[in-house]
Formats: sequence, C-alpha cells, structure tokens
Amino acid sequence: DLNLFGEGVTMTNIEGSGRIINGDGFRFYCEMFSSEDDMLAPATYVYNDTSNVSPVNSFDYMDYSFEWQDANWIYCPEGTIKVTKSGDTYELIIMGKNSNDEEISGYYKGPLQWFNDDEEGK
Repeated sequence: DLNLFGEGVTMTNIEGSGRIINGDGFRFYCEMFSSEDDMLAPATYVYNDTSNVSPVNSFDYMDYSFEWQDANWIYCPEGTIKVTKSGDTYELIIMGKNSNDEEISGYYKGPLQWFNDDEEGK
C-alpha cells in the first residue's frame, strides 16, 4: 500500500496498534504490487483489476481525497505510476483518470517510509 499525504497530514506507526493518521488535508492511496519484498521497485506500474492474482508492476486500487477525513474519496479506475529511485530518493509520476473520466496527474519526489505489516504481526 502506498500513502502520500499533503502538508498537515501525518502517519505515525504505533507498535502493536497499527498506524494513526492525524491532521487534515490531501491523501493519495494506492495498492501496488512490487517485485521487491522490502521496497517499491523502480518500474512503470499499470492499473489492473481483472484477476484475483495481481501481476508484478501493477496496482489494483487508487483513490484520493483533498480532505481525507471527510470520506469523500475519488476513485481512479485507470492509470500508470512511474517509479524511479536514486539512493533513498523516489520519484513518482502518476497519470490516469478518475471515476468521472477526468484526467488526473500527480508528482512526488523524496524518501518513502517503509512499514512491513508481516513483521508487525498484522
């Protein structure tokens, strides 16, 4: 799972309790399938929800909210996410369409914080 937050929103890992999201503002969520177990592998990830088994370098869910706490999520049923990595810096270029058939795009450059739910017993 990939979560990107705008200014004013933070996610904190509370050992044994999962993660707590605080603040209000933009949130982007995507369920991605990487070829690596411990990182988001550089690749172009393509939307795919056509099978029970999600192929590597694909994602099967993507949505966003400008005020994530208001439960007004906008679903995106198609798109690509290009991921590049240099050292600890990721660059993500997001392109697609939302459920209203409107073009969407996004860009992120910086580090990503990694959580492994399997190691946390979740």
